[in-house]
Amino acid sequence: QNHLLQVFLWLAMEPPASLDRDNIMKAKCNLLKATQTIELKDVFLGQFGPNKWTAGGVEHTEPGYLDDETVPKGSKCATYAAVALQVNNDRWKGVPFMLRAGKGLDERLCEVRVTFKRQAYNGLVGGNCNELVMRIQPDEAIYLKTMNKMPGWQKDRAVPVV
Repeated sequence: QNHLLQVFLWLAMEPPASLDRDNIMKAKCNLLKATQTIELKDVFLGQFGPNKWTAGGVEHTEPGYLDDETVPKGSKCATYAAVALQVNNDRWKGVPFMLRAGKGLDERLCEVRVTFKRQAYNGLVGGNCNELVMRIQPDEAIYLKTMNKMPGWQKDRAVPVV
């Protein structure tokens, strides 16, 4: 997925010397050189199959990839891929970049999620880690998703705040 690679490059590259084409290209190339080479064993691949569900008392079905007449019988072509990229430089060492893309998913969505590490003081507030979300499509947006403790003495009363 070329656009996914471009989003990764823009997010993780070091600041270029200037915002001209040559310096941006150099910063992107340096990032790619620092990115650990992936092997097939590092990637999760899948293929969407048929689905059936009931909503409002009405049964819905949708065909799987192999049900498409234009797809060769027994095709092993992946329709979903996930990988964790590792960048070997001072800024990103030990930070996984999770890339996922697929067809036939429940929703059409393109976004970047920066998930912040859990810190010791986060033990005061339960729930998920805080996230910075940059939605590319649909409905472009940037928002910070944080966990916030509800007033009171109960430690387990945390709610997401967006």
